[in-house]
Amino acid sequence: MKTLIRVKNSNYSRYEELLFRKDTLEKEAKSYLASYINIFGPLTAKSFQIQIECIRQKKAITLCQIAINKGEFPNLDIINKNLETQMQAYYDELEAIVKQNKLYRILKSVPEAKYAKIKKLYHQLVKLLHPDLNPHTNKIPALIDLWDRAVSAYKANQLNELEEIMVLAKKAIEKAGLGEIEIDIPNIDEKITELEEKIAYILKNDPYRYKDILNDPVAIEEKKDEIRKEIRKYKKYKKELDNTLKEMLGNEADKIKWTIH
Repeated sequence: MKTLIRVKNSNYSRYEELLFRKDTLEKEAKSYLASYINIFGPLTAKSFQIQIECIRQKKAITLCQIAINKGEFPNLDIINKNLETQMQAYYDELEAIVKQNKLYRILKSVPEAKYAKIKKLYHQLVKLLHPDLNPHTNKIPALIDLWDRAVSAYKANQLNELEEIMVLAKKAIEKAGLGEIEIDIPNIDEKITELEEKIAYILKNDPYRYKDILNDPVAIEEKKDEIRKEIRKYKKYKKELDNTLKEMLGNEADKIKWTIH
C-alpha cells in the first residue's frame, strides 16, 4: 500500500523545507564544533587550567592577607579546605572541557557521497515521521520510536540505521492502515517565521560560525597563536602570584597546592 499525503496548507512545502534545513544546520554546527575542538581543544583547556591556577592563587593571597592583618600566621590547612570549596565550580568546568575534548575526538566525518545519501534518506523520513508533518506519529508508539531513532541516526551519520528505519517506517505506516495521511498545520505562517528566525540564529552564532576559521589555514594558525599568547600571559601572572605568596609565607607557600578532583 502506497502512502498518499494530502496537504491542506499552501505553505506546506516551505515549512517542510525549513524543518529539514534547521536540522541540517544544527547537525553541521555540531560537526564544526567537533572540528574546532579537535584543533583548538587542547590549547584551550591548557589556557583555562592556568587561568584557574591564577584564580586559586589570588584567592589564597586574599585569605592569607586576612589572617596576617589579624596578626596571625595563616592556617594553611584551613585555607586549602576553603580553596577547595571555592574552586570546585572551576574544577568541574575544566573537567567538562577535558571530557568534551575526548568525546569530540572520536567523532568522524563521512565522505560527501555518503553524507548526500544520509541527507536524502533523512529528508524522506522527515516527510513520513516528523510529528509536525505526520499527525499520527505522536499517537502511534512505533512511529514516535522510529522518529527518535531517525533523529539520532542522522546526527551520528549512521546510513545503515537510516536505511533500516526507512523500511520499518513504511511497514509501520502500512500496518497502522495509514494509506492516506492528511496534513493540516495550524498557524503554519507563524511556525515558518519561527523556523526562519532559528535558522538565522544558527548561521550567525557559534559553533556554526567556526567554519570561517576552519576553512582558513591562516586563521587557524592565528587563533592558535592567540591562545598561546594567552597561556604565556597567564603563566607570567601566575609566577607573580607565586612570588607574592612566597613573600607572605616563605617556604610554607609550597603547602598551597593546586589540586583537581
